[in-house]
Amino acid sequence: MSTPTPKPPITCHILDTTLGRPAPSIPVTLTLHNPSSQSTPSSTTTPLKFTATTNTDGRVTAWTPATPFSTLSLQDVYTAQAGDARFSLTFDTGAYFEQRGIDAFFPEVVCRAESFEYCTVGGLFVGPGRDIWGKGELGDA
Repeated sequence: MSTPTPKPPITCHILDTTLGRPAPSIPVTLTLHNPSSQSTPSSTTTPLKFTATTNTDGRVTAWTPATPFSTLSLQDVYTAQAGDARFSLTFDTGAYFEQRGIDAFFPEVVCRAESFEYCTVGGLFVGPGRDIWGKGELGDA
């Protein structure tokens, strides 16, 4: 029997309001803007980046390290950061709507947060018009 993959400390879920269903295949970048010295070489203050694409349920369930000098997992960085974090989630909504032949008013949506204290779920409702609704949930990890 296989062990299930643990849920990452930061996840997100995107719903397409024009279709009334999850938004699959949206590229998402998670950026940690103030990495601790345990997460990066001491000579750099370069933000750490992780990338993912939403699955068929519109969710990110795993992140891939995207910073050349770091292969740490998001869980490792989360543990080393000890709650003091400035991070952002960048959703490439333009690419998603372009695949459907629709011009997006907001081709990119950025959500910022100031803490790793709790497990964070970034929720986003998207449509090609001027309305974007974001929802953040904080809870125990």
